[in-house]
Amino acid sequence: MGAVAAFIAGMLALSCAIAQDKPAAGKLDFVEGDAIVEPKDGQARIARTGDPVYQADTITTFAAAEVHVAMADGAELAVRENTKVTITVYVANGDDDDRSLLDLARGTLRAVTGWIGKYRRSGYQIRTPMVTIGVRGTDHEPLVIPVGSERGEPGTYDHVHAGAVFVRTPQGSLDIGAGQVGFAPRGLGLPPEVLAVLPTLYQPTRNEGQFAGLNERIKS
Repeated sequence: MGAVAAFIAGMLALSCAIAQDKPAAGKLDFVEGDAIVEPKDGQARIARTGDPVYQADTITTFAAAEVHVAMADGAELAVRENTKVTITVYVANGDDDDRSLLDLARGTLRAVTGWIGKYRRSGYQIRTPMVTIGVRGTDHEPLVIPVGSERGEPGTYDHVHAGAVFVRTPQGSLDIGAGQVGFAPRGLGLPPEVLAVLPTLYQPTRNEGQFAGLNERIKS
């Protein structure tokens, strides 16, 4: 083995050892289509079923892709197509320091909360460029449309399947219950509101059945 090859092999081994020493935030338990996982200070890698994800990793999906993540606290995430989400802070040790903070830059994410969302509600948040979302034991689906997108009116939407959430913006806070959709428009200086009908933006994917029954644990 040449000196360069030996150096690369050594660095790969060191990288694997470091990754193994760091507790995983979760595991990719379903990958369909093209998606990548990018560490904060590292090389992006192709998303593959069974791979771990860590605090500060960013998951990006492309057209027709979907990635499901089984989080360490029992939460389940479905990252829809054309979505970018970062696991900004994640601690799941089963104590008062547990925390989950996800930053959703664009796209759609369905999330069924685990023990952090159930027992440490103040430690669970999803942020978008417009709002902060908190939960009360929840199966919900935040969606972000950036300015200039052709998908619809820019802003943050959240469809609550079970439980409840609240959204907070500089213009006010709003509670959203099961079966409701909240909307916080971007750039108009308006407070968030509950929409009268479910926007056509929300369409079930062919993998939606994998979430059937998961929200029952919210009620227990």
